[in-house]
Order: sequence, then structure tokens, then C-alpha cells
Amino acid sequence: MPSNDVEKATLVFGTRGGTTTGSYSEIRMTHCEVSATYVETEIECIRASAGGALRCAASRIREAPGMPHSNWSSLNIQRSFTGNYLSYIPDTIQSAHRVTPSGLESYLQDPPTSFSDGTMDIHDFGNISMDVFQARLALIVNTFYHASLNTSNFLGADGVGLYHVPWNYANQYGNTSGTWTEFTPPRYEVKFGWFALYLAGTTVLAICAIVTVVMTVLTRAPDLFGGVSSLTRDSAFVTGVPDGGSSLSGSERARLLKDLWVKIQDVKPEREVGRIAFSDRKELEGTARLRWDRKYE
Repeated sequence: MPSNDVEKATLVFGTRGGTTTGSYSEIRMTHCEVSATYVETEIECIRASAGGALRCAASRIREAPGMPHSNWSSLNIQRSFTGNYLSYIPDTIQSAHRVTPSGLESYLQDPPTSFSDGTMDIHDFGNISMDVFQARLALIVNTFYHASLNTSNFLGADGVGLYHVPWNYANQYGNTSGTWTEFTPPRYEVKFGWFALYLAGTTVLAICAIVTVVMTVLTRAPDLFGGVSSLTRDSAFVTGVPDGGSSLSGSERARLLKDLWVKIQDVKPEREVGRIAFSDRKELEGTARLRWDRKYE
């Protein structure tokens, strides 16, 4: 990055015209101090079809972090070069009459209408803020500057000598290299190892789901097993309840009942309408089996 050892160059812009209509003799002049701003630009390129033209444009731009403005600019290059490209600016899109605005003046006044308003009146630049004016003028100066450079500075060749860059052009810029990236449509590829693992896991889950459904269909008794030890405490059909009542914790009760035989069964097998309960009456095992064709309360 160039240092700030050089002084800022000054660009003088002048135009004829004033605030009074028809005041062609007034001269307006602006002194602009020129500095360089380093930026980072994101370029997007689009090709509409295979083999079609590639269209590139800047999509985003920002000042480069950690790169302060520099006093060095294109105006600090040797005077002959600077004078050459600056002299082209006022002569571009000149008007056919002495007292009508040039294309440059029309652009600085209002870019969207600079080529279409057809006005013959000179422009009053006093109604344009300095920030807007300097941004428009900077765009023009930068455009003419880059357009004046030989293509060797950008492409490494000027269309004549593909492998030779004249010394006077090569000294202006340093060569650099870039990376070209093209994005193709996404393509998905199967990794057979991971696919086999995924298939095995999915198969196990599917089997578990099917078994759950089958067991639910085949099980006749309702789902009562929330806390088995508490069922022995609250059921009137469990006789082998340990001493301690409700003062026992679930784990203590389960430890004391570890050898107790229990079953969800019909505790009233002799009645027309049976009753399903949690019971330790093993003697009813033969007649207390639950059946689909029997009614229960």
C-alpha cells in the first residue's frame, strides 16, 4: 500500500453558469483534494446458458478493513499520463453549442436524465450537495482512468504480444493471480457404508414398532404397571402386604415384595361379570385367566 509521504493532489473542476438564468459569463470552480480508498468488491458472474456469454457485475462493495485512505492516487502518476486521461473528460459527449451543457455537466447534475432531458439551459451546480457532487465526479475520474490503461495491466496482454508486456506498462501495476470457481448443480452421492448402517437402524426401529403394535393387540389386560409396588399397597386383592403401610418408599416396598407372586387377573371368576384387579391370589390362576368373550367390571 502506498504511504502518505506524498501530498494530496488537487483536481480543479470548472464550469460556466450561475444561479441567474442566462448568466453564461459566470465561472464556477471547485477544488477537490484527491485520495485513494481501498475497497473489497464481491463480483457475481452469470452465464444464462452453456457456452453463453459470461456477464459479471459487482454485487457488493465495502471499504477494506485495516486499509486507511491514502494520499496517493492516479493523479500522482507522471504528469504526462495524468494530463492525457484528464484531458479526455471535458471533450467527451460535447455539446454542439457554446452555451449548452455538455454530457459531463448533464451527468453531474442528474445522472438518470443526463442523456434524455434535451435541455439547452446551463446547469446550476449550487443546488447539488458537495457529497453528491464529489461521488459523481469521482466515478467519472475513476472510469476514465481505468479506461485509459492498456489491457496489459489487467489481462497480461494487449491482443498483439501475448507474452510480452512493455516495460512502461508493466511498471504501473504488479501482476497477481486469481482463482476461478464455477458452481455446478448439486449432486448427491451414496456412501454405501453409511447407507447400510442407516438401513440396519431403520429396520430395527421398524421391527420394534411392529412388535409394539402386535403386543398391544394381543394383550388383554389393561396397562396398570406404573409403579408396581404402589399397586400392592392400594389393591384390596393383595394379601401379602408388608408392615409399614404408606411410610415405606417405593424402593423399600419393592425390596420387601421381591418374592411375592402377583398377576392381573379375574378375582371374581365365579360371577357372571368378572372383575379385573391386581392380585396375589395364586390359587385363582386356573380360573382367573382373562378372556375376550367374558365381561368385566
